[in-house]
Amino acid sequence: MIDEMRSKQSGSIARTGCAELSNDLIQESTMSIIQVFFIAGRTDEQKERLIGALTDAAVKTIGIDRSDVRVILKDIPNTEYGIAGKTAKSLGRGTGRSPAGS
Repeated sequence: MIDEMRSKQSGSIARTGCAELSNDLIQESTMSIIQVFFIAGRTDEQKERLIGALTDAAVKTIGIDRSDVRVILKDIPNTEYGIAGKTAKSLGRGTGRSPAGS
């Protein structure tokens, strides 16, 4: 069962498959979550810079407080990421970045 509730503050719709969530929690929330899925292989420093840049962009663009921004980064192994019918690994993308056939 999917519930839809409008936020009092932003007018946005929150959807959840968990009917037990309190309406008050959803309606008072201004938290934004940014999710990034990419091929594994970035350094911790690159990830930290990306989190900072995405947070800055959200604050500037939609006018929310920094404390309300959440960024989730998900590394996908290059053997589990497909591009045009091939794995990223076979195309030399991601961790190790070895071109195919080498």
